[in-house]
Amino acid sequence: MVNKTEGLSPHRLEALSDGIFAFAMTLLVLNFNVPKAIKGIGSKELSDIILSQADRFESYFLSFALLAIFWLVNQQIFHHIEKTDEKHLWMNILTLMFVVFIPFSTSLVSEYPDRTSGEFFFALNIFLVSLSIQLGWIYANWERRLVKDGSEDEHLKVSLRAGWVGPVVSALAMAVAFIQPHTCSYLYLLIPVILLLPWFRKP
Repeated sequence: MVNKTEGLSPHRLEALSDGIFAFAMTLLVLNFNVPKAIKGIGSKELSDIILSQADRFESYFLSFALLAIFWLVNQQIFHHIEKTDEKHLWMNILTLMFVVFIPFSTSLVSEYPDRTSGEFFFALNIFLVSLSIQLGWIYANWERRLVKDGSEDEHLKVSLRAGWVGPVVSALAMAVAFIQPHTCSYLYLLIPVILLLPWFRKP
């Protein structure tokens, strides 16, 4: 039987990925509780209601930023991808399944801030997203099976090196969740900081 996915253009997969990332980013806003209309409510009372959701705002910005980073990484990968195959398709679909779960894991840490279970589950979600992206990229690079002929080896090595930052930081966050769960959110700031280092940006 002929494999109908062998050598397919990656454009449809890239379009699906863009749509899923946009959908997940949009769903994050549903974590906020909209104040119900109360007759005679004052400005201070309304401000107190909004400020009481500080943890939700923090979780929203963190998750949105992480999704943006993963989307940018995904775009950089597809810049080098020339074709796809069945394994590569399913590896990317698995990644998107984990991406769609981020709004739910975000709602857990928003509803139960500083709880070990919620922080661990969120870190696990980020770990699965970043690791699955990296494994898909490793597969595409193996013997240059799916990458463009014009892609330079040094640039590919740098991108593969940078791809381990997310899994390592989120794995660290999973461990810290059992010790000091309230510090987990700050660990994710390491991802953009580390990725800005020359070793992860230039050949």
